[in-house]
Amino acid sequence: MRLAGMLGALLLLGACATERTPTYRELERSASVYERGGVSGIAAPQNAEDATARNTCGARSFRDRIGTPVADMQVPASVRVIAPGTAVTDDFRSNRLNIITDEHGVIIALQCY
Repeated sequence: MRLAGMLGALLLLGACATERTPTYRELERSASVYERGGVSGIAAPQNAEDATARNTCGARSFRDRIGTPVADMQVPASVRVIAPGTAVTDDFRSNRLNIITDEHGVIIALQCY
């Protein structure tokens, strides 16, 4: 009975784990990359180019839509569609997907900012 209670408690504690802790080897690899290039793989991106390269907003899942009209796409509410002349805020959010279109509404780029 006591053993069953302890096993149940361990299972509950295991279910509370939310995120995997990186291993020392992974941290060491990130540190060596940072030392060589000056950019940490685990640091938050600081600009749109870095965020887009890291796919922080999920842009890669929409890249097959480049060259197609944005009107043919169901755009999630959190996504910004930016046409020429559209006013946009200057704040940087690495997890925000921006769909850039030409004057005809055809998707020409996907960026995270």
